[in-house]
Amino acid sequence: MSSRNVLNAQEVARFVDDLAQQTARPELQRWLRGPARRWILKHYDLTDRILRDPASGTFVLVRPDSPDSIDDVVPRSFGGEVPAWCAAALERGDEVVVLRLGASLRKRLTRVTALLEAELRQGSLTSLERLTFETAEARLRKSRRDVYTARRRAAIARGAVPVFRTAGGADVVRLTSPESLADEGSRMHHCVGGYGYPEAVARGSCEIYSLRDRDGRPRATLEVEKGQVWQAKGFANGTLGAPERVVLRAFIRRRGYEVRDDRYNLVLRRYDFRCKVQELDHRLRADGGLALLRENRTADLASPAHAEVKTLLCQVIANAGRLAPETLACLYEAVLPDRGQVLRLRRRRSLSPYGIALNLYDVVLPLPLLNLAKFRVFRGCGWERESQSLLRRAEGDLTNLALAAPDRLFALGPQPGIGRMRSRLWDCPADVLADGQVDVSALRAGRHAALRRRLNRAKRRAVGRRAEPAKGHVALRRLLDMPQHDYVL
Repeated sequence: MSSRNVLNAQEVARFVDDLAQQTARPELQRWLRGPARRWILKHYDLTDRILRDPASGTFVLVRPDSPDSIDDVVPRSFGGEVPAWCAAALERGDEVVVLRLGASLRKRLTRVTALLEAELRQGSLTSLERLTFETAEARLRKSRRDVYTARRRAAIARGAVPVFRTAGGADVVRLTSPESLADEGSRMHHCVGGYGYPEAVARGSCEIYSLRDRDGRPRATLEVEKGQVWQAKGFANGTLGAPERVVLRAFIRRRGYEVRDDRYNLVLRRYDFRCKVQELDHRLRADGGLALLRENRTADLASPAHAEVKTLLCQVIANAGRLAPETLACLYEAVLPDRGQVLRLRRRRSLSPYGIALNLYDVVLPLPLLNLAKFRVFRGCGWERESQSLLRRAEGDLTNLALAAPDRLFALGPQPGIGRMRSRLWDCPADVLADGQVDVSALRAGRHAALRRRLNRAKRRAVGRRAEPAKGHVALRRLLDMPQHDYVL
């Protein structure tokens, strides 16, 4: 049965029978007494060789890699009886071995048996007839690898906390566990998985963020310490592409971080967005680019959630002179607002301090179309005159809001000049107004002063000079005096 002479073959049979009695499945018992026992007899490598001592005529045990001469080894005595077939085999020069049947082999067989029993119970394994012990151990190794991989992926997922999401599906996640940092370093080929970063993250002295695309692949890694950006790295500590820069700039502005180092890796230049026209055309038509612009035709581009829209607009502007007329036609149709309405007002909240009714409106503009018109993307096409006309209408409508009586308030988006690393795009209606022909800063200050005088008069008539101001009054004054987030007319 075996290809080698095994002295304790009967002991192997008893060893396997003892293991077979621990399972209630007959097919598993037959497999242990068959393929598993044959593998032990043929291939189990923890063995001792039997040699005859010429001086004393007794038999001794030596390790399998020992030389054949008894004079060159330190033998161990063999206390059992040596059968006649064993002595004859040794006389012929054949090798006779004794298998070491201990806890190591028992543990090995028990693990394989437990796996096979579980697979038979689950139905993933239907028969053991042609299953060798080597195949069973390979299944065990694969199962343990799968369990390890699942646990590691779960640990990585727990340590990657989403903190920011864009309209195009890209995410910025914060890495909080050693597993997630090691995974980021392995996939991005840089040192964030070591060099003290896991310890610094655990102490809270450092924050690591990873930019992931819509398929979950990392594209950039950001290091932040005490509200300051110190590193922004791409693959293998390389530079960042223009889309990654747009998203990270939006994220940095949203979180209010200050860029201290790697500023060159976050600066946007127009030529950064140059690409092959075929790739841009495929991005617009086949990869959902036009649909993204159509869904966000009145998007507030100052919002970090619309970083993908801003990236696509920058790519179109940088490659405008090379786009086909058919692509420009589809692009104009996608960004054109419904019914040609340029400016819309959307009421956000109502305030009534001391009986004065005031409404705060959000100003909504087709910013993607206005940006394309600003950079003359449709030059030489049939839509250039119409797009420039819409641009002039938007500037005029915003100026008329500044000239209106101060019985209504209009929120135009972030105040110009406070955003760090602003791009050349118009991110909000305030940018369009700031680049207009009329300086509205004096008009804005006059509107605010008139509204304050009206509030003060109403307060004195209602409750007296020294009374506490109403909640609506406090909210309105805060809105006018501290416009860090809203540019209010």
